[in-house]
Amino acid sequence: MPCRVEDSPKVKQSTATAARHRRSRPRPRRGRKTRSSGGRPRPGPNATAEGVTGMRAAHCRLTRCLTGSACRPVAIPPSPAFVTSSLSSVSQANLVNNLNDGLAWGLFPILFATAGLSIQRIGTLAAVYPAVWGAGQLITGGLSDRIGRKWLIVGGMITQATALGMIAFGHSFGVWLIAAILLGVGTAMVYPTLLAAIGDVAHPEWRAQSVGIYRLWRDGGFAVGALLSGLLADSFGIPAAVAVIGVLTAASGLVVAARMRGTDHLRPGVPVESSVASPNLLPA
Repeated sequence: MPCRVEDSPKVKQSTATAARHRRSRPRPRRGRKTRSSGGRPRPGPNATAEGVTGMRAAHCRLTRCLTGSACRPVAIPPSPAFVTSSLSSVSQANLVNNLNDGLAWGLFPILFATAGLSIQRIGTLAAVYPAVWGAGQLITGGLSDRIGRKWLIVGGMITQATALGMIAFGHSFGVWLIAAILLGVGTAMVYPTLLAAIGDVAHPEWRAQSVGIYRLWRDGGFAVGALLSGLLADSFGIPAAVAVIGVLTAASGLVVAARMRGTDHLRPGVPVESSVASPNLLPA
């Protein structure tokens, strides 16, 4: 059966809308005949833009006809609101992610030593977390290119929150070992994915600026995590401090789920028009 995408309701509706716009806008003036053009009229001022639009529409119809999937016109630049929403959610997530590191290096050895673990076992727990994290990135980095960034980030933050809860309420080496493995898995899920999310939406003209602001939030997480966890530990105890940071980590994952787009990886390197200003990357 021949493919007739023009018969679908969505195509008919979009065609009718385009026709109304064409009737409502003023017609461009006809070009003047000149000697330089060999007697042919010059194209009107909107001819080039209309030609590009027509080529995009034809490409979309052909893509839908051949593959049956929705057309994604990658040449259309994203809006500033979309860019701001993605980058701000990524920035806050990385601050909280590194807040966990400040907590881990500052309080975990004290917590384990207070529970009576030997120095060897404390060293084992301290080594398992970064080892799983580093090796896991070899898998999660490529996985994010295939399935997207958003849900890996959300899943990684929830995994980290679960591991922090196990550390806060656990009392044995075995529980803490499983928690350290989970914490490494969660960090591996978010670390390369957060970095890749910046390149997905940042235009080359302001990519370095966006990375600089992103790194301010990221590296600030170490300081914020050390200070906040220390204040909470002095006031309520180390387990309570770990539990509070776990709640913040889960909340950060929910923010990403609510604000970040899940299709950023489908349009990497999309040229954004130079008229699109560098967005405010602070979490809004």
